[in-house]
Amino acid sequence: MLTFSEFCDCVRAAVPEFTKYWLNSRQEDAVKAAPSPPVFIVAGPGTGKTAVLALRALKLILVDGLVPKGVIATTFTRKASAELRSRILLWGYATIQEAIRRAQQAGDRTRLEWLNSLDVNDIETGTLDSIAEQMLSDDRQPGEITPTVVESLLARGLLRRHVMFANNYYRDQVLERHLRSFNPQLWGRMQFSEKLKICHSFAQRVLHDRIDLGQYASEGRGYRLLAQVIREYYDYLRSAHLLDFALLESEILERLMQNRLTSWTQRVQALLVDEFQDTNYLQELIYYELCRRSGAALIVVGDDDQSIYRFRGATVEIFADFPNRIVRHLGPRWKPTRYDLVENYRSSKRIVQLFNHFIAADPDYQNARVPGKFPCIAAASWATDPNQNVPVLGMFRPDVDTLANDICEMLLNIFRGPGHQVRIANGDSFVINSPPEGDFLMQYTLGGR
Repeated sequence: MLTFSEFCDCVRAAVPEFTKYWLNSRQEDAVKAAPSPPVFIVAGPGTGKTAVLALRALKLILVDGLVPKGVIATTFTRKASAELRSRILLWGYATIQEAIRRAQQAGDRTRLEWLNSLDVNDIETGTLDSIAEQMLSDDRQPGEITPTVVESLLARGLLRRHVMFANNYYRDQVLERHLRSFNPQLWGRMQFSEKLKICHSFAQRVLHDRIDLGQYASEGRGYRLLAQVIREYYDYLRSAHLLDFALLESEILERLMQNRLTSWTQRVQALLVDEFQDTNYLQELIYYELCRRSGAALIVVGDDDQSIYRFRGATVEIFADFPNRIVRHLGPRWKPTRYDLVENYRSSKRIVQLFNHFIAADPDYQNARVPGKFPCIAAASWATDPNQNVPVLGMFRPDVDTLANDICEMLLNIFRGPGHQVRIANGDSFVINSPPEGDFLMQYTLGGR
């Protein structure tokens, strides 16, 4: 194995991104941390969390001696998964080749043999759902039919045909009144597409939030009808050997708790979870149960201020209260070490200042954030460059119609008129013009000169 210092030297020598610039102290501490206890990374926007996560995965292999097949990294989206995997592979192969070169120079045959045995392509990366599908496939027992996972569009179509239409739920006025309570702003007769959308979304939330359908049904007739729709929907899927993504996750949790997925629990040595703020309760239980069964090193990364998937069941408190929740589930030895990434390398100083001010403006929102969260720091080399650090334009009006009219007037002045002048309180002014190539051009004059 390499020492951490040797690992850093190899990365910096082999990866062009790190030849000139290296990690800041907070990032390096997060990468360097021991496999145990769990690592809790609170990463603000633009603070290099993907780089830290990729280097952390490589460090666990090259410094801590974990095998690549034992490292699993999950992300919330396929795009994020592809980006993380590309960095792990690109940086991993380059770093290993540099370490091999140095081992050859030193004549270290033992290290050379070990390095040549490593294949970072064996690291498992993907969304939790894609990894869950692989788990399900690997767990097939003799004579057992492996269920097929269906996408949301097809799942909704099955709900429409085999439940809503088959049993005339689409005509039920009591059910319609109950569904309307989910969106009181709807007026007039509820379209069937809206009924279907609400029923399917609620079916997923039942599993994501582990809702007791029996208790829900006892609340009244409308509740009972919706609960029956959900039961019939999932009964149909199971009978047809189909799973939607929520049912897939529920099945994986059940199999973990039944100790069925031993080919995975015996293999996993490290679990890295990106975008943990977008995790729902069911997914949280899967991660914890996987850790309980495997004893894997756990690394979670996220930003509670970027929790944008609450409509899909994500619960930001799962991330904000992670240190307490994992201890309640797994015990005191799982109490994590927290690392805060605050240096923003993506935005100008004015944008960072606006973000810090905006995110702290609502006192009621602060209770939903990670306790003691630090503001971001504009750390890009160009963050204060006058050509880059232009003021942020905000337009506030008392109503939507006035806002729409003023936006249209501004765009008309920019693209069809003499430009649009913006005056601010300190006396400075800005003129926004459209240059010949069609892009925006902002001219900044102090004091209106």
